[in-house]
Amino acid sequence: MRKARKPRAIRDLKKDDFDFLIVCIAGWIPSHTVIRVISEFKDKPMILWGLAGKTGRENGRLATTAAQAGTTALRKPMEDMGYIFKNDGMKKLLKFPPFLVFMLIANEIKKYTMPENDED
Repeated sequence: MRKARKPRAIRDLKKDDFDFLIVCIAGWIPSHTVIRVISEFKDKPMILWGLAGKTGRENGRLATTAAQAGTTALRKPMEDMGYIFKNDGMKKLLKFPPFLVFMLIANEIKKYTMPENDED
């Protein structure tokens, strides 16, 4: 029996080290698919972001392709499974102080959860 390959997203993300993961939902996707990928990085802090934007008109409407519903569907399972994540919307998160604090905390979590290299 042939061993199943991990999804490409997992393989690609494991090529590099990173402090936190931005889980950007750009449209409708089954929640279990997202959980399958992010479960490999459960020890990393995450930002759950539903991609949306305004139409080009001056008083444009908010345009979304079900991304906000996708983040809503993911929040409760992620909380129940113990993920460390933030979901305040990117406009709010990208305000300099909160986003900087998130990045610094992510870096500290990494320091205290990664095994030390005793070869030094």
